[in-house]
Amino acid sequence: MLIEQTFARGQRGDEVTTAIGQTATDRRGMEPLKVTLKRVKETKNTIRYEELEGGEPPIVGTLYLQKWATHRLEDPETITATIEAAQNAPSA
Repeated sequence: MLIEQTFARGQRGDEVTTAIGQTATDRRGMEPLKVTLKRVKETKNTIRYEELEGGEPPIVGTLYLQKWATHRLEDPETITATIEAAQNAPSA
């Protein structure tokens, strides 16, 4: 499973401005984040997965997936989510 998180890039393309006005340098060469999550609850239309505890603060915490999507994965008890920066962020 691949989850992409896209941030709007500044006009220069090398900086990302956060919601509070701070600027962070673009890190295109960074390794993707990989998170393992375990199934904990089923609701009417979703399956709730929670990140396995480790020695670091959670990256995702809780993730809800639609049941139809988990059925395509044959209803796994654990999933791995990979989070990486999008290669070509769409303009806002």
